[in-house]
Amino acid sequence: MSDWRKEVKHDSQFLFYFDIEGHTPLKLVIDGYESADAYCPGKGEKGMLWCLKFKGSKTGKMLGVNVTNGNLIEHLHGSEKEGWIGKEITLRVAECKGQKCIRIDAPGAKLPSQCPRFKYLDGKAKQ
Repeated sequence: MSDWRKEVKHDSQFLFYFDIEGHTPLKLVIDGYESADAYCPGKGEKGMLWCLKFKGSKTGKMLGVNVTNGNLIEHLHGSEKEGWIGKEITLRVAECKGQKCIRIDAPGAKLPSQCPRFKYLDGKAKQ
């Protein structure tokens, strides 16, 4: 049986776990950022989603930055988003609240308590 999300979200401009599953850990270089219209299922309304774009991305899709991934990138590259451009991050598939998701690999990062806990599902990141 196939996951409905894969079919419904296949043509989305945003990265989902199934876009990178089987290809992780995936190292990408941040090329820029932008805000994009997105539907937020948790709120049941449309809103703006802050996203990262990547150099040489095969899919051309953007990564919507949630609070957890934002904190993980900050651990790696500081809090100034302008300073993230040109920096490398590693995407991994993880499980959070029983759902698969994308998480940034940031060994040793201490996350604020409001960030949901997660576990990587794709094995150890290559050094």
